Amino acid sequence: MRKKIYWILGIVCLFLFGSSVIRAEKLSVPACDFIAEGHQAGQLQLNNEWGDHFWRQANASEEWYYAPVNLPHGAIVTGIRLHFVDNSDYNILCFLGRVNKYNGVRTAIYSLWTSGRSSVVRHETDLSPLNPPYALINNTVCTYWIGIQFWGGFGGTNRKIYGVTIYYE
Repeated sequence: MRKKIYWILGIVCLFLFGSSVIRAEKLSVPACDFIAEGHQAGQLQLNNEWGDHFWRQANASEEWYYAPVNLPHGAIVTGIRLHFVDNSDYNILCFLGRVNKYNGVRTAIYSLWTSGRSSVVRHETDLSPLNPPYALINNTVCTYWIGIQFWGGFGGTNRKIYGVTIYYE
């Protein structure tokens, strides 16, 4: 009888421990989710073969591009990763932002900059939130988005975005 009680207690403890372990999750934001600031279709060029990446049009006046982010309420964002090509003298800014739906206050939670010249797909990661308290997702009060800025220079295929990965628990 005592063995059976220990066995049952062991199973219960294993279940409680297993259900309390925090699992790391990921959310992918694909290139085809992004729109140009001002919703001007001619500002952004999506790869027409697969739709797997976009770049700023050569004659584009806009340099900002946005995509909505739908994370589960109560999640804690632990980092963002940008998948990109930057083969120019200018950089790309990527940030995870939020806006309070009741007072309109916008806050950047994570941000990163690209640097260097390379024609291959690279990855840049930010694991240090600018505003740690805001890394907790509160869908009741806020909405969230990814912002991309092609900083400086001109458009063209020397800077491309393949997507963003958001890490959360």
